[in-house]
Amino acid sequence: MKQWSIVLAAVCLTFASTAAAKITWVGRPVFKKSGPPPARTTFVVHGRVDVSEMQHDLAAAFDDDAAAGQAYFLTALTECLSGARVLGEPQHGILRDERHRLGWAALPSTVPPDTGTWGISWTESTKTASPVLDGADSLSAALARKGADWLVVIDELVATLESGQSPQPGFTPRGEWQMQPGKLPVANLAARVVVLGGHPAVIVGSGHVSARRTIGRFRKSSVDGIAESFTLQLERALGKR
Repeated sequence: MKQWSIVLAAVCLTFASTAAAKITWVGRPVFKKSGPPPARTTFVVHGRVDVSEMQHDLAAAFDDDAAAGQAYFLTALTECLSGARVLGEPQHGILRDERHRLGWAALPSTVPPDTGTWGISWTESTKTASPVLDGADSLSAALARKGADWLVVIDELVATLESGQSPQPGFTPRGEWQMQPGKLPVANLAARVVVLGGHPAVIVGSGHVSARRTIGRFRKSSVDGIAESFTLQLERALGKR
């Protein structure tokens, strides 16, 4: 069996520190408000998650094993995209329950030798970054075997953590002495995203998506929450919500 690989140039991106979900379409927006159809959409989460800024917190949350925390990032994100995990908030009071599942299928990491290889590279300019698809016929064949019309490629995942701040004593505007409220840590997960159509295989949109989530003490469940927030932001970007 011949291995295929997604080749994306290792060019550093500076991701926005605020929550963002932007996909720029080549033509008109491809999907309606509901986003890509679950039964016909595949996805690839490429590479490892850069968690260098979270090493200490991941080690503390995963029995001193930061590598396990990094691997869990990919597991959590894959389960959110595939529908193994429910997304959204449960019903509160009279509000409608917004929880749902994406149900995208993971594209296998190997293909039969008759399809060759396919890949994506990035062309950088002073202000923009444009993806280029190589081996379109190979990708189209791989998606046809999967019964899929769309592929969402998620690459260069970067996880960062803004430190919180403990409550501090201070004066109010009226000159009264009291404790000022602190600030909880904020986690951010960001990545480049490319959307490809399969028949024929072409790039239909690209951009990058990031999501912020306020957390308390960093735990394993913090990774779940960060992955879910990113997936919801990605879904909104694709569905123009």
